[in-house]
Parts: sequence; structure tokens; C-alpha cells
Amino acid sequence: MVLAGPVSAAILTRRDFMDRNRMQKAKQRLAMGGGLALVGVILVLTPWAVRGQSAGQSLPAEERSAEGKEARFTAEVDLVALSAAVLDQNQQLVTGLPREAFQVLQDGKEQTITQFSNRDIPVSMGILVDSSASMVDKRAAVNAAALALVRASNPEDEVFILNFKDTPEVTQDYTNDIALLSQGLSDVRMWGGTAVLDAVRAGAEHALQGTRDKKVLLVITDGEDESSKLSLKELLGVLQKAEVTIYTIGILSRESSRSRRNAEKMLKAIANVSGGAAYFPNGLEEVEALATRIAHDIRNQYVLGYPVPVGTKPGFHSIRVQVKAPRRGKFTVRTRPGFFYEPPSSKR
Repeated sequence: MVLAGPVSAAILTRRDFMDRNRMQKAKQRLAMGGGLALVGVILVLTPWAVRGQSAGQSLPAEERSAEGKEARFTAEVDLVALSAAVLDQNQQLVTGLPREAFQVLQDGKEQTITQFSNRDIPVSMGILVDSSASMVDKRAAVNAAALALVRASNPEDEVFILNFKDTPEVTQDYTNDIALLSQGLSDVRMWGGTAVLDAVRAGAEHALQGTRDKKVLLVITDGEDESSKLSLKELLGVLQKAEVTIYTIGILSRESSRSRRNAEKMLKAIANVSGGAAYFPNGLEEVEALATRIAHDIRNQYVLGYPVPVGTKPGFHSIRVQVKAPRRGKFTVRTRPGFFYEPPSSKR
């Protein structure tokens, strides 16, 4: 699948993401434009908005049914759900924190957390790999890292492979079959330039077609974007309105140069606006370990939910999450900076 031209995100409800039959309509709305209230240690945070009646949302593990199937709840109010990971001073993931340790602020005002869990949930994940000519000598290590990520992830994840050079192309659609994913990574011609921005936009759009509630992208590249039609500013605007958390790995030259600085700035900006993280290994030998670390990060996140305050106006709203656990030390919070909100009444 090759996509061209800027795309803006539309508001999509949680029910949209859970009903596979609506995916095509969602894609059409995405292309038409609009605003999306985004879901997302450090605390990794990605917010999404749940609108309307009977919107589905995952419950904590202790509230699942006896048969092991995931229970659901219905909500009559808009809900912002936050997917979050917490890191200590040594950048190690922190789990087992109680709800009382978290504080969520929207536009500087504390909100009441009504939903909370810390469990491993399956995701819809895209692995976006640079297949430009400069990646020829790096590709074997990168492919091994991508497969290590999948093996370390939740076995119920669904994963697609998107290769990109001058244009992005999905070479393996959603599956959890390692053999198929390996083929999607390997059967690629290495040539051309690098269009990271266009690839991320295409990957975000494809991620929204996944059947899992949580959407994640991993982007692996070795350099500065030189071929995209989309600008960085345009892409960041799209990602502010998309329910996708993005991790980036930049295999950049160790020599300081304007090209390296531009690539690093781009990859950090993409990760930060989406509530993800950017990594810059010192060598190819570190890439596989980073991929495994990212899988661990994804699987050990908290989910926090709070009702959208009465009177919240349409548009962008900042979000900040704090963790206070004095006996366990100081934690850092990594989070998407906010979400776009559109009241149900404005959709009629």
C-alpha cells in the first residue's frame, strides 16, 4: 500500500476502534480531516477520548470474568484514558504503584481518576523500517531486532511491517506469525532515499485500522529525511490528533553534523508528541537490546481514566501526570502533552 499527500486525523470513538466493520469509514474520515482526542518510567502517556453511550474500555485484571475473558463497562460520559509507563532514576520501569500515587492534571486542574490498571494488554503495532540504499549494511541487524521485539511482546499483539524509502509500503499486514513477519522484513529491495515523515503518517493511518485498543509504532532509520512530501510541522500536527504511541530508533553517524542533528531532532519530536521515546544506539550491536526494552516498556504500562470535565471546550487540552511515592524514590513522567476534544453535540 502506497500513500501520498498530507492526512489529518478525525475524531474516532473507542467503539470505532473495537468494531472492525467501521475501519473503512474511519479511514475515510481520517482523510477528510478533523480532530482526534488522543490516547496515549519516565511516565509514558497516550490519551484517547471515549465518547457516547456504551463505549467499551478495558477493566483492571481483577475485574475480568471467571472464564478469563476481559470484562467491559459502559459509560454515559466522555472519558479520557491514559496509557502510561513509569521510570525511576535509573530509567528502570516501575510497576505495582497504587492509584493513589497518581495525579492527573488537565489544563493545570487535577482530575478524578475513575479507571486504573497496571497489566499487559495486546496492541496493534507497526514496525516501520528504513529500506533506503544507506541501510544495506545495517539491515540484517535491524531485521533481527524487529523480530526480537515481536518475540518479547504480548503473544496476542497484531503486527504489520512497513518498509520505506522514497515511498512507504506495507510489505506484511497484521499478523503474529513470526515467519510471515520475517518474510515481510527480508523480501525488500534496498535503494532510493529516505522519507521518514511520509512513512510515519502512513504507519499511523494503518495502525488505526488495527483491532486492538492500543496502537504503537516503532520507527527504525539511519538518517535525515530527504524525500518526504510532508513537513515535520505538518506531521506533528497529525500526530497530536492520532491515537498512536511512537518509539524511534536512530542509527545515526557518531560524527557531529547538521544532518545528524536534524535527524535526531526529528525523531525526538515524533516520539515526544506521541508519548513515546527516542533512542540513539552507539552501534548496531545495541539495536536488538533496545527493541526488547521497548517491548518491555509497552507491556508494563498503567492505564488511567478520568471523565472529561463538564464545560471542557472543543480543541486542544494539555495533560500532565505526576507520580508521588515518597518511600520509593523520585519518578519521571513521559507523556503526550495533551489531546484534542470535540463534544458529542458538535458532531451532530
